[in-house]
Amino acid sequence: MKKIRTILKGLIISVSTLAAGFLALALPFKMFANLSRHDMQVLFLAEIVVYFIMSMTYLIFRDKKETEKEKNEERRVARREKFERAQKEYYDLAA
Repeated sequence: MKKIRTILKGLIISVSTLAAGFLALALPFKMFANLSRHDMQVLFLAEIVVYFIMSMTYLIFRDKKETEKEKNEERRVARREKFERAQKEYYDLAA
């Protein structure tokens, strides 16, 4: 289930990135005849803002995943140490 979810997420991200890239390239060329120089500059700035937002969203999700991974590793280490300590105390008690 998790693998299917990861694949679907990757496909959605890929398709949305391709669509945004296509629109970012096709839209200015399509509208070049209809827009003034100032309008083209505004459109270019809007594209930059969209790319910035998309990259920041990606970085936020990646950072969240890394912190979650670190927390899980800390939890595993603490649990392993607790288990080893309990095992050691049991062996000392048995001896």
